[in-house]
Amino acid sequence: MLLQVYGAELELTPGPQGIEGAVQKAKKLAKSDSTYFMPQPGSTDAPPFRGEPMA
Repeated sequence: MLLQVYGAELELTPGPQGIEGAVQKAKKLAKSDSTYFMPQPGSTDAPPFRGEPMA
């Protein structure tokens, strides 16, 4: 797996927990180690960009 080449480790969560279980596990891991990075698109309090529409 490509991510393993870069040193990534796979953390499995129980299937019945779905994506919520995976997100909870990721947040727990990110909180436990400051070297972890967890992107969270859409989790900002900033208003959406209202600039010129893209053509």
